[in-house]
Amino acid sequence: MTFDEKQLQDYKLIKRAINGDEEAFSELLKKYYKPLYHTVLKIIKNQEDTEDIVIDTFSKAFENLSTYTPTFAFSTWLFKIGVNNCIDFLRKKKAQIISIYSEIYENKDLKETLKTDDLDPEELIIKDQNLDLIKKTLEVIDPLLKEILFLRYYQELPYKEIAKRMNLPLGTVKSKLFRAKRLIYLITKKKYKDTF
Repeated sequence: MTFDEKQLQDYKLIKRAINGDEEAFSELLKKYYKPLYHTVLKIIKNQEDTEDIVIDTFSKAFENLSTYTPTFAFSTWLFKIGVNNCIDFLRKKKAQIISIYSEIYENKDLKETLKTDDLDPEELIIKDQNLDLIKKTLEVIDPLLKEILFLRYYQELPYKEIAKRMNLPLGTVKSKLFRAKRLIYLITKKKYKDTF
């Protein structure tokens, strides 16, 4: 199989990334973040949701990097994951709108349509176990990564605000957030594997 120069560079980065080279992950992220962002934004038309989808796309791509085959360009493979994420996001959004519409307009007595948010006992135990596992995982990761995760997911700050507060470039925040999510995924995956 013959590669053009761009495909060859990507393939070398992918091989390095598969072998655990963090710098290779960063290079792929820098190279494709903006083009993927603009593609997703055209579909989603909302900056905050777009940023979340792009980060999630890189997470999925990097977690499954060993399944990539160089039959297609890496960018084609990555963008396909991104578009699929957009489709999933829009389906969920549409389902939520339909659900809300159904509850409000199809039922005369709104009291009957209100459901409790309380979890059943089994769900409470699972939730507690998951929270405990996440807390233990957060204890072992870098304090900087922990702070970025806290600002993004607990305080729900936009990426630009996090960058401003932490005096970091926006690209660094996005890269570190991806790295934090990847580390949590790998640690929790190992812990679950060891548990069962």
